[in-house]
Order: sequence, then structure tokens, then C-alpha cells
Amino acid sequence: MKKNLILALLFAAFSFGAASAQNQANSPVPMEANVQAMADEVIANQMSDPEAANKAFAKLLSKVKKDKEQLTAVGQFFLDQKIYPCANQCAKQVYQLDPSYVPGLMLSGRVCILRKDWGGAGQKFDEVLSYQPDNIEALKLSARVYKNVNPIVAQETLKKILEKEPENLDAYKELGDIAYNNQEFKESVKAYKNVFDHTKDLTIENVPAGVNYLTAMMLTGGDAYAIKELAQKLLPLDSKNFALRSLLFFSDVETMDYQKAKEDIAYLENKEYEDSLYRYIDYQYAARYANEALNDKDAAIAYYIKASEKDSMRPDTYKEIATLMRSNKQAAQAIPYMEKYIKLRGEKADSKDRFSLGLTYIAAKAQAATDEERDKFIEAGDKVFEDYMTELPNNYVGPFYRAQLWITDGNKPEEKPREYYTKALELIGDNADYVDQKKGALTYLMVYYLKKEDDAKCKVYVNEILKLDPNNAIAKKVQSVLK
Repeated sequence: MKKNLILALLFAAFSFGAASAQNQANSPVPMEANVQAMADEVIANQMSDPEAANKAFAKLLSKVKKDKEQLTAVGQFFLDQKIYPCANQCAKQVYQLDPSYVPGLMLSGRVCILRKDWGGAGQKFDEVLSYQPDNIEALKLSARVYKNVNPIVAQETLKKILEKEPENLDAYKELGDIAYNNQEFKESVKAYKNVFDHTKDLTIENVPAGVNYLTAMMLTGGDAYAIKELAQKLLPLDSKNFALRSLLFFSDVETMDYQKAKEDIAYLENKEYEDSLYRYIDYQYAARYANEALNDKDAAIAYYIKASEKDSMRPDTYKEIATLMRSNKQAAQAIPYMEKYIKLRGEKADSKDRFSLGLTYIAAKAQAATDEERDKFIEAGDKVFEDYMTELPNNYVGPFYRAQLWITDGNKPEEKPREYYTKALELIGDNADYVDQKKGALTYLMVYYLKKEDDAKCKVYVNEILKLDPNNAIAKKVQSVLK
């Protein structure tokens, strides 16, 4: 015990004067002058002569051990200096003298908090509340400790505080913290809103709750302009705060304030923080900015790839990469990303996903550098559309786009496209919703039979097109050359 006390006194020298806010409550009765002098002697000797400090404390404890008020005052003094053994001995002695003495119980609870003994602290504050149910300070501290071990009890306690003090912003802040930690983001937004709507002069102490509030708003689809406004107020209080800088950039993108986004993306572009701090969402928003504001698909793709490296299990990232690559004439490179997307979706993957993969193969075929490469894409894409048609046998989409996949030479009549366009027309029938698709299929078949020199069949498709579109220039031109 003696050795531990000396070590504690030495440690306290490095944290002198840095007592946490939860330990700042004053003792109801101040220390008497001679008691204060003895306590000061303990502090004065802690660095130069720990042994003397230990003896001074033993003498002090002997003097006040029968006086619960002075014991509590001394215990609070050492608690404020974070000297746990001294504060703990005082708290235990007070409890032995009078287990119902509320200031002593409050001291015991705070000592438990210093040691992070949440269960012990909660027990002491519960004892206080059994004697004084309306003790607001005990309710606050009880809620604070229970949020670490029993959030439900903490929430109930905070609601009791708000019944007595409806404008208690600390209680709302604690409710917000608990809801946020439980991922109850809508509830956290409600609680934090009370804090920030009624706090005129924000300080750096508001930053952690502010970050939680802004994050919860983003996760619940909150007003991007409100997020931006609060982030701009908080950032000057902690200008290097990574979370605030990223949230401000995200809100720039959401509000399409691209001029501001150009400045605020610096935290990412300039690598101002350790790489481990950057998350999937940072690169996701950077990709959106590059694509939406700069129309820089190469940069957007690179950012999405970085996002996938940060979180490899998010399917939508791979879909974004594939979509951008396909539109950036990189369809062949897009295929494995689209396949990865479908694989990660698992049983949730649907016909729309397979259709997107099929479209990627069509684009890759069109961009192929050699016939061999082209045929490889056609073969793989055909399997995709075959599965699609099996899943949706009555949907025209499968055969319609399967026909496009098989077109390899627009100057020649090809059998596979003819086969699938014919099937697509059967499925479309007279459905007026797909007139454009029907005209597309009819046009291919019209040209197919024209090149086959089968005027009779060609005329059938000419007439079908002109029924849908009497002024169709291509059909009229073909009609003029038919016998």
C-alpha cells in the first residue's frame, strides 16, 4: 500500500491541475485552514520527497478520520489532483463513519469514476438517489456511468432529469451520445438538435458531440445545407479535426458547392493525415466530386478503387467502377468489377444486375481490338443473356439485347441477330410502351432481308415500320428500291 501510494503521488505530478470536468464539483464544506495546509504539504513533497509526502498524508488522515465533512473535503481535494489512493482512502473512511452521508457517497462515486469502476460508481449514485431522489448532480453522474454499462438505465435517468429540468442541455447531449453509440441515429439527431439549437456560443467542448450530430444527420438523410452550416461553425474551433473537414467536404458535394469542394478536398488530395485515417466514404465522395464536378472519369475510377481497398465488401463500389469504366471506353476492364458486384450481392443479385453485366459485354465487344477478343466477349456475354432469358422468358429485353451482342458486321446479314430480334418482336407484340424497341428490331430485320434479296419478306417489315412511323426515312428509302 505504501509503495503504491508513493507511485501514485509521483504519477500525479504529471497530471497536476488536469482534473476532469466530472470531478470539479466542490465539497459542501471547505477544508479548514490547517487541514488545507497539511494537504498542500502532501502535494508540495510529491516530487521532491515522496516518502515525506506519504507520511504527511498519513498524518492528515489521522487528523480528520473522525470528521466526515473534513474527510470528504480532503478526499475531493485529492480526487481533483487525480491521486486515487488518497481520495479512495478518504471515501472509504467517510462511508465507515456514515454510510448515508450524501457528500461522502458522491465522493465515493466520483472516485469509482476515476478508476473507471462504472458498476461501483453506479451503485454509489443509486444510494444517493435512494436518499435524495431529486439530486440532479447524482442523476447526471448516474446517467454518465450507466451509459457505459447499461444504456437503458442511463436513458431512463436522463429522462428523469429532463422532467425536472426540461432545458438541461447536458442531459440532451448524454442522450445523444447514448443513441449514437447504439447506432440509433434518428434518436441521436433529435437529442443533439436540442443541444445545438440552444447553444449560442459554441466551444471546442462541443466538437465531439457536433461530429456525432453531423454524422448521424448524414446517415439519416439530413439536410445537407444544415450539415454544412454547422460544420463551418465548428471547424474554426478545431481546424485540424479530420472528421469535421471530411464532413464539410461531403456536404459541399451534396449541396453541389463544387467551388468550395475544390478547396475542402485538400485534406484528402494533399494526404494531410495518416493513410489509416482515410475511410471508404472519403474516397467515395472524392469519386463523386471528380465525376460530377470535373467530369474526370479517370480520377473518379481511381478514387472508387481506393474506396474498394478501404472496404472490399461493399458491392455498390464495384458497380460504380464498372459503370464508369463502361462509359469511359474501358468495358473490358469493367467486366471483373461487375462480376465482383454480383458475387458480393449473392442471393440479392437480380435480373437487373445480370442485365448490366450483359450490357458491359456488349460494350466490350464493340471496343475489342481483335476478332478473337471480340468473339471471347460474345461467347461470355451470350451465357449471361441465356441465363437472363431463362429467368425472364416473357421479357423482350433478353432477346433484344442478345441480338445486339451478336452483331459483328453491320454490312452483313447475320443469323443470330435475326433469330433474337424475331423473338423480341414476338414478346413485344402490340405493346405501345416499347415502340422504339420494336422499330429497332423491325429495322434490323428489314435490312437483313434486303441484303438477302428477299423482297417479299423485306416488304413485310417495311410496312410494319411505316405503320408505326409513316415518315420513317429509312423504311421509305428501302421501299423505293423494292420490286
